[in-house]
Amino acid sequence: MLGGAGEETVTNHGSLAGDVMLGDGADTFVFGEGGSLAGGLFLGGGDDFVQIEIGAGAARIEDFAAGILG
Repeated sequence: MLGGAGEETVTNHGSLAGDVMLGDGADTFVFGEGGSLAGGLFLGGGDDFVQIEIGAGAARIEDFAAGILG
């Protein structure tokens, strides 16, 4: 899955095979209950948000950098 320069939201409650590359922009990725990602999550530039719900499968965020909550 390949995103662009805009703001994208992906909510996953199923199976995604391959990498998810969100690109620039303030993106949101939700690892929903029952969801799995057989690949890496690349957040790209921008102020991104990742939510991990109870019951989500294992995931790998490839370019994670901790930010400050404000």
